[in-house]
Amino acid sequence: MVEGRYYLKQSLDILVDSLLRGWSVHGVSEDLYLDNAKVYHSDALKAACYAMNINLIHRPNRDPSPGGLVERLFGTNQAQFESEVRAGDILTLDQLNKAFQAWLHVVYHENVHSETNEKPRKMFQAALL
Repeated sequence: MVEGRYYLKQSLDILVDSLLRGWSVHGVSEDLYLDNAKVYHSDALKAACYAMNINLIHRPNRDPSPGGLVERLFGTNQAQFESEVRAGDILTLDQLNKAFQAWLHVVYHENVHSETNEKPRKMFQAALL
């Protein structure tokens, strides 16, 4: 994960906001991996990805295996970040997102991943070369 935010709902506008935030910081990706939620199958998203030469890749129906990486990230996020948030005094969505950005860049990206034995930040930077 190179970027992320918490939102109150899921919609195409929210998806666009999230993608633009990530791309503005890290550049446009070659591939965009998504699950099969309705918002991820919109014609607008397909057209935008086509125009930017982004491969739009949806997780196959009834095949949970490609979701393992995402589920692992969610688990890490819940165990490390969200447990700290629950113990603190974050009251607004803006405060939550500021805290998440700090955790993502200071903790998640800088800790060695148990499977790759590399820091996520280092792997992402190597993929850009």
